[in-house]
Amino acid sequence: MISRSRIKVKMNRYEGGSRELLSRFEEIYSLLKDVYAATEGRYPALEWVHDKPWPGEEGWEERFREIYAPFLRWRLENELDEIITMEDDAIKAIIGINYVRDPEIFQEYRRLFQAVGEELSPNSAFLEILAVHPAEWRKGLGRLLLKRAMEEIRMRGKKGYGITFPDLYPALSLYDSMGAKVLGKVEGFMWNEGDKPADYLLIRFI
Repeated sequence: MISRSRIKVKMNRYEGGSRELLSRFEEIYSLLKDVYAATEGRYPALEWVHDKPWPGEEGWEERFREIYAPFLRWRLENELDEIITMEDDAIKAIIGINYVRDPEIFQEYRRLFQAVGEELSPNSAFLEILAVHPAEWRKGLGRLLLKRAMEEIRMRGKKGYGITFPDLYPALSLYDSMGAKVLGKVEGFMWNEGDKPADYLLIRFI
C-alpha cells in the first residue's frame, strides 16, 4: 500500500473484458469524464470526432457520454488486455496495456507507425488510457502506474509504444522523464472512414 498526501492507495490489476473490470465501468467512465473536463477537452482525446463536445457547453456531458461511453466499453471488453489501477475507496488512476492480438488492429497500428519510419513487430505492446483523477494530480500516481506497466511489458519481452497528442504537455513531460522517445508526429491520420483526421505523437517506451 502506498501513502500519497493523506490518502492510502493500492495497485490492482484486472484482465481486459473480465466481469470484475466491467463491474467498475461507471467508475472508470466518471474518472475519465472528470479528466476531460479538467483538461478542457484535451484528454481523453476525441480528436477523431466531428463537432466534438467541449466542457462548459450546454449539454456537453450528455454528448460526451453518447460518444465516449460505448467507445470506452468496447476498449475495456475487446481491446485492452490488462488494466492497472490505483485505488482506495475509488479508482484514482488507471492505465491499460494492449498487446494488439487482433491482426486487423495490428495492421492499423503498423500503418500509423510506418509514417514515422518505425516498423512494428508482432511483439509490440501499447500503453493506453493513462489517466489520473484531477484531485490527485501531482502526487506521483501516474508515474507509479507507468513504471508498473513498463515492468509488465519488459517481463513479457515486449517492445512498448504509446500514442499521444501534441498538446498533452504533462503526459509528454512524464514520458520524457522516464526515458521514452518521441518517434515523430503524424498529421491528419484517420483510423476509420468518416473519422475526422487527427494529429498524433508516437512514443517508444522500451
